[in-house]
Amino acid sequence: MGAFFAAMTIRANAFPEATQWSEGEMRAMKTFWPLLVRVLPPDVVFVADPEGLMMGLGSSIGPQFVGNGTSEMRLVGALREVLAGGHLGFEEVQGVLKEVLPFQVGGEKPHGASEALLAAFLIGQRMNRETD
Repeated sequence: MGAFFAAMTIRANAFPEATQWSEGEMRAMKTFWPLLVRVLPPDVVFVADPEGLMMGLGSSIGPQFVGNGTSEMRLVGALREVLAGGHLGFEEVQGVLKEVLPFQVGGEKPHGASEALLAAFLIGQRMNRETD
C-alpha cells in the first residue's frame, strides 16, 4: 500500500500533466477516499495525502503524522520531500536507510520503520529518478 500510494502521490504532485491522475482515478479516489481514510493505518494515509489536501477533504492525518520513534520520524521527514517530487542528498538517503533497513551494520541494530513507509520511500526515490 505504501508503494502504491507513494506512486500516486508523486504522479499527482510532480509528474507532467499528461501523466498525472486520469479522470477515472480522480473519480475513484473522490468516491472511495472517505471510506479508505477510516480504515487505512495513519502511515498509509500520510503517504497518500501528506499535506491533507490532495483528496479534497482537508484531512489532518497527513500533516500531523510524524511517525513512531526517531528513525521513523527521520524517514517521514525525508518522505515529505520525496512525495512532493523533491530530491535528497546522498548522505541524507544513506543515513535514513541505515536507520530503517532491517539488517545489522557494524553491530548496530536498526530501529526500523513501518513497511508502508519504507516501501513508499524506496519507490519514491525510484520514481524521482534518483541515482547513486
